[in-house]
Amino acid sequence: MPNFTLEYERAQESAQHYNTMIWTLVSIGIAFSILILKTVLYEELKTEWIRYNFLIGLITLFLGFYSLFYFGLLIEKANEKMRFKYDICKAIEEKHKKDLVFLQHLKTDLLPLHKINPKGIVVQRIMRFLLFIIYGGVIVSNVIKQNQLSCTEVVIISIIGVAYILALIWESALLIGVYDKKYEKLKKKIIMDTNKK
Repeated sequence: MPNFTLEYERAQESAQHYNTMIWTLVSIGIAFSILILKTVLYEELKTEWIRYNFLIGLITLFLGFYSLFYFGLLIEKANEKMRFKYDICKAIEEKHKKDLVFLQHLKTDLLPLHKINPKGIVVQRIMRFLLFIIYGGVIVSNVIKQNQLSCTEVVIISIIGVAYILALIWESALLIGVYDKKYEKLKKKIIMDTNKK
């Protein structure tokens, strides 16, 4: 078996592994975040058997959006590795067109819907961004409703606020494709290195 064929197979298997990881993490992360929102909002209704605690609710929200950010980071890292592996496959297909029959990854780029939105990752980025906005809205509404805040609560709110803003900036950068543009620059180097082999 030629070396390029073995590398092609390994790259494809690895890409499929990261693709499975992405959508598993998306399901778990978004479901967990929605569950936390539901729990906090349900407690906020102050039902007869629950006495809502402002500080506990705030910390729960913080853990919720932190886990959303962490899952998002894992998803983006897996997405980056998956794209890297698929780009290796495309580079090998481009170089060895005569030896490979199907050229499946190069032909995938010709599909109509793939041209419009080649990355399903955009959908989950939008979902994550919307969840972040909802988290922020719940936190702000809770702070407004709380008339008197202790020093501890003010410090915790300040920390949560800074962390939230930083996370939102990162998510916004992903949403407008800042890191995608950086990857496209790196992609040229990947293809050049593969073609040298």
